[in-house]
Amino acid sequence: MSLLEVKNLVVEFPGRRGTLRALDDISFSIAPGEILGVVGESGAGKSLTGAAIIGLLEPPGRVASGQILLEGQRIDNLGDEEMRHIRGRRIGAIFQDPLTSLNPLYTVGRQLTETILAHLPVNAAEARQRAIQLLKDTGIPAAEERIDHYPHQFSGGMRQRVVIALALAAEPKLIVADEPTTALDVSIQAQIIGLLKRLTKEHGAAVMLAFGLGTLPMLTGLGLLGARMQHAMQRRDVRIGAGLLVLAFGLIGLARAAGGITPEWMEMLCLTPHA
Repeated sequence: MSLLEVKNLVVEFPGRRGTLRALDDISFSIAPGEILGVVGESGAGKSLTGAAIIGLLEPPGRVASGQILLEGQRIDNLGDEEMRHIRGRRIGAIFQDPLTSLNPLYTVGRQLTETILAHLPVNAAEARQRAIQLLKDTGIPAAEERIDHYPHQFSGGMRQRVVIALALAAEPKLIVADEPTTALDVSIQAQIIGLLKRLTKEHGAAVMLAFGLGTLPMLTGLGLLGARMQHAMQRRDVRIGAGLLVLAFGLIGLARAAGGITPEWMEMLCLTPHA
């Protein structure tokens, strides 16, 4: 059974001059523990897809048709109060800019513990210990001291680690990561992606990872997308936008990682040449 299933999703924005269809008949599924990469240029609808899943579409945006199912339960037609219980507890989110994702007036510890207390049956002391452990898991040194620091006291890479800890705080089964490395230096991007891959595996969470075309070679070189790309091509029921461009970037990443495009890499991508 799929953890998340999106069926024929259509998102529209009504206006005075007509209705803009931003997402048109989008369908995909994510299995438990799987990482699904959603690639596209700026404005392709990656962020909009994530916003629709977690119920954060800005008015006048609306889900015009289709269904979003989380563990078999339809969630696209739920009210704000019902979605509030799902966000954080069952679906975590990582946004592009870590500075705007965190409240600058509160310490990172307060933000972590409030999320934990809101969704998990623990007391304040247990919530703080869990928050410290999450900061340690995400690679923040001296977590016992840094937990009482404010977001502006962290570097960009460290802030994104805090955001990842916040997304994992209530042990969600699905994480929607909307270009989580866009605002970071290139030298930090691979570290954050590798960290996200390791932590989601350890915590058993599935991920919908949206990213731009420029990030694709790095992700492919890290081995993050190879299995899913093969699975998608074999099933033939997953639409892959801009297929030739995606394959071109993927092969570049594989060539960099492996020192050359070998028959084994071609076979992994289901591109084994005919005899």
